[in-house]
Amino acid sequence: MIKNTAQILLVASLCLVSVHGAGKAPVLRYDDPNPFASSDICQMKAEDFLAKASHPLNLTPNYNAPGPLGTGMCWWHSKMQRAAVYLAVFDRPDSAKPTTAEALHIFAKLRDLKEVVSVPGFTNWFDFSKAYKTEFYQILGHWEVRDTLQLQFLKGIRSTETSPETLRKISQEVNEYKRLTFLLLKMPLLEAHSWLAQSFDLNGSDFKAGFIDSNSPHHVNSYESKGNTFLFQEHSGVLEKMDPVTGHITREYLWDAKENIKSYPRSEGMVYPSLRHPKSVALYLQNDNLDFQNITAAVKAYCGGETPFTLHEKEVVKLKLQREFERQNWYRPGTPHN
Repeated sequence: MIKNTAQILLVASLCLVSVHGAGKAPVLRYDDPNPFASSDICQMKAEDFLAKASHPLNLTPNYNAPGPLGTGMCWWHSKMQRAAVYLAVFDRPDSAKPTTAEALHIFAKLRDLKEVVSVPGFTNWFDFSKAYKTEFYQILGHWEVRDTLQLQFLKGIRSTETSPETLRKISQEVNEYKRLTFLLLKMPLLEAHSWLAQSFDLNGSDFKAGFIDSNSPHHVNSYESKGNTFLFQEHSGVLEKMDPVTGHITREYLWDAKENIKSYPRSEGMVYPSLRHPKSVALYLQNDNLDFQNITAAVKAYCGGETPFTLHEKEVVKLKLQREFERQNWYRPGTPHN
């Protein structure tokens, strides 16, 4: 009985692994300016990290996979992607490429959010994570199993209704606090998914947002909720690479639907059917304070002192504490209110 109950609850952490529908794929130029590829993170501001997350070379081409438990690894994929945006630096492109063991160690350090990680032999996260795809999935799989044993999957058990307050808080996290924000996406029954919010424009109960989705991880996907419709664009993606010597252009398809169907037949034909009915989908914020506390400490240690980003995060922490204090005192009997 206990075993069956655990299996049922485990499904609550199911991350959809979708096959993208047909459509014209956008062309992303490999040599498009990537202003933060070699930037000194000690000089970067909070909004710079959000901008960094919008360039395909700072995102992984490795899409969501079922993982060792067969439930999908979207939560951990999103967390790893965010860790790379904030903590991976590519300041040694002429050094030898990592060994398999070294690559595993790099991914593990990013997972732990304890330090800024220098990646040798590469100039960007896209190429590095693609070259060590097996190691990438191995670390995500270990992470998934560890969190499952700690009952982290219970966070996926929610009602399917997005509150106005949640939308306001998401907008606040992205626009005021300028954080690449981790979201839970609750769908009907026991399906759950995750996104990273890179932009979020709220207008009443309607919103237009840019989400990094592990099922289409190489680009910021655009979503729009307006009235009774929920529109989304999943980018199949074509990346053009130009040889700097010959000028020859090669085209790399970032999402191979046939390969995905072959590898994961259970997801064949699934293109987020729930999103066609916005009232059956709910967005939730997860408490990101600890993650950003760790990221801030790692950047500060790497830079040997405060940076524009860490100073901003200090102000965010103060502001959150102040607002929480005001919220609690507002409901306290006998407290005077203006």
